[in-house]
Amino acid sequence: MIANHTSHLDAPMIAQSLPRRQSRFLATGVAYDYFFTVWHKRLFVRWLFNAFPIYREGSRGSANLPRALLRSGVPVLLFPEGSRQKSGTIADFKAGSIRLAVDASVPIVPAAVVGGFEAMPKGAVWPAAGRPPVHVAFGEPVTARDEESLSELTARVRQLVAELFAAGADDIGVGSEHVESPERTKK
Repeated sequence: MIANHTSHLDAPMIAQSLPRRQSRFLATGVAYDYFFTVWHKRLFVRWLFNAFPIYREGSRGSANLPRALLRSGVPVLLFPEGSRQKSGTIADFKAGSIRLAVDASVPIVPAAVVGGFEAMPKGAVWPAAGRPPVHVAFGEPVTARDEESLSELTARVRQLVAELFAAGADDIGVGSEHVESPERTKK
């Protein structure tokens, strides 16, 4: 599963939105440098999210564990933006998580969390008062098309997540201005 990432609420909201038979074994990739360097954070995310570390710089064999999980049938949740987005926008996707799915020969399920930024933006230590609405939308599973490059598949999955986000934004009244075109997010 590939999703946008704006809040610490994203992983629990996605897991809660899945049927129990699918969420029970869901393993979530989380940032090593944020969650795995302090014992109590590591214990918490492993217990709550069945989390495994992702090394953002791509070293230390970050792909080995999620690849093994995927190949053994364990569903994996990854956030290909690499970090929570400070503005609530959907940033460019890094290709690593898409490559994992292709290498493991598993379909990619696009997912969009809408309202997570409003409910608990990056930097907040507690969710916003008043229970802002949060919506999770799942797309149909996708695989690489014949002759589709990794970068083309990555762009297609990002577009699917953006479309799910825009539809969900309409449903709960969150501005769809959070969906930026890939050209605007390039530096």
